[in-house]
Amino acid sequence: MATKRCFKCCKEKELSEFGNNKKTRDGLRGKCRQCVNEQHAKLYQVKKKHYESGGYKIPDTKMCIHCKTVMAIDEFHINIDSKDRHDSVCRQCAKKKMGKWYIKNKGYTRNYGLRRRYGITSDEYNEILNLQNGVCKICKNKERVVDKRTNTIKALAVDHNHTTGRIRGLICQKCNTTISRVNESVELLRTMAKYLEECND
Repeated sequence: MATKRCFKCCKEKELSEFGNNKKTRDGLRGKCRQCVNEQHAKLYQVKKKHYESGGYKIPDTKMCIHCKTVMAIDEFHINIDSKDRHDSVCRQCAKKKMGKWYIKNKGYTRNYGLRRRYGITSDEYNEILNLQNGVCKICKNKERVVDKRTNTIKALAVDHNHTTGRIRGLICQKCNTTISRVNESVELLRTMAKYLEECND
């Protein structure tokens, strides 16, 4: 099972314990979800004390204008433009709203992301996908990783040369992670292949 070390707590954890970050080579955050949540909790307390030190009092509870439920103030994101410094919609409703927006605008956001990162359009991506018969160019399998935002199978990742920007093909997350972990070293992959052949003899 693929794992990764959190640079904050220095613990080796499963990849599912890390949030997504498209700016990194492996597409994951450097800190695990637990460390990120703890950091946000500390930051929240700092901002809360700073606000209350100015003579303002943050209420203990608040009603979400969407689900009409009264809940603890911690269940609302911080919003410095609001009178009580918190959003009017609770975290869960905000998450659902963002999920619906993402699904509605998925085509636009994906096309923008492909153009910005790889210089191709969605149509060009689909052309490459059709040439590969909808499977990973390396392992010849379909993607199986589920996108948690939409609860659908993720699209194959665009594999490209980080120096020249040349697109090499579309690959699954497992193959993409493997290439990233060996720092795209052909020699290391050959050594690993030779090692496996010797062990299987």
